[in-house]
Amino acid sequence: MSNFFFSPDHSVLDLRTQLFRYIEFPYVEYFYKSKSLSGLIQNYSEQDIFNFDELGLFFKCLPDRTLTFKGKPCHGGKKSKERITVLLGVNMAGTEKSKLLVIGKYQKPRCFKNVKSLPVQYEFNKKAWMTSQIYEAFLHKMDKKFVNEKRNVLFFFDNCSAHPKILQKTLNAIKIIFFPPNMTSKLQPMDQGVIKNLKHHYRKKIMQRHLRKLELNEAITDVNLLDCIHMLYSSWEAVSTSTISNCFRKAGFREGDVVEEVFEDIPEEWLEYQRKHSDINISYQEFLDIDSTLSTSESLTDAEIFKTSDILNEPETDSADEAIDEEEIAVVKPFIRGAQAENYVHELRRYVQQQSGVSDKIFSALNILGSFIENTSNTKQKQSKMSDFLLS
Repeated sequence: MSNFFFSPDHSVLDLRTQLFRYIEFPYVEYFYKSKSLSGLIQNYSEQDIFNFDELGLFFKCLPDRTLTFKGKPCHGGKKSKERITVLLGVNMAGTEKSKLLVIGKYQKPRCFKNVKSLPVQYEFNKKAWMTSQIYEAFLHKMDKKFVNEKRNVLFFFDNCSAHPKILQKTLNAIKIIFFPPNMTSKLQPMDQGVIKNLKHHYRKKIMQRHLRKLELNEAITDVNLLDCIHMLYSSWEAVSTSTISNCFRKAGFREGDVVEEVFEDIPEEWLEYQRKHSDINISYQEFLDIDSTLSTSESLTDAEIFKTSDILNEPETDSADEAIDEEEIAVVKPFIRGAQAENYVHELRRYVQQQSGVSDKIFSALNILGSFIENTSNTKQKQSKMSDFLLS
């Protein structure tokens, strides 16, 4: 493969021009054969062009705890239990977001007790990293989805050790394009603001949770993995189509001028948190970027990946210094019965009715939720009666 050189002052278009000088590499496509990005994607609609990337997240981190993590590696011990890796992807049109893939450290965290459904896909290993096994399983699952939808799609990934160069013939609907090493930050739409926007929404939610507990005089407890998953799901939903479209434009995937969006640089939650905690001596930007350099996979050679893959995927076992985890001693919330859930929906309706200018979509969502609870409750009652009949 020919060498690839660039200077820091090159524009995205200059970098892209040099990028297409890459030649074919065995089993990998590094933007080759096409002389321009438009030539590479011209046979695909905006709905069928996706970018995927991982992010590392210190999911429990609050502003007054930021200095504990700042600038320090995370290879094991207590801090490793407070980090996760998240794989997210979206299409160029901004109309289709992938289901988040969350990678944690434990197979069955205690907070998952009584939980049978999650709004994300959950995987685990000892390092809470992306691994080649997780990556390949994810790709084949997505491939089946697009085959069923009769769609041919283009996936753009960064080039790292956790993304093995699997043979294209193993996929039927997906064609994979890898960004060249050390070029991802300039050419990947996810790095142009999508990930940062997701973290912005997540940081706001974790502060909102803390402030709400203070307001209600409730005990301040750490965010557990289940809390994190629901806040992440909500944060991913909050990333707008216009933000995604603009990030693809910044990366050179779309034509037109880049619209400089006005982001909420300092959210009200941050100001309120500062008023409640006078000892905070960092900026919101530092809080937002606290895990921006957190590794999502280990830099290994192919031989090292082969040797360590089985170790990474072994179920987690307790060692002397890991036997007690904050999640493991957390109070497990009791199972909620159907009648209780129906009462909660009734209370939600009362709250909504007290607000002005409520959208019809909100009332519709409450009706859908109420119908779901009613149906599942009736199903369980029927199953219970049937089992009683068989036992009698």
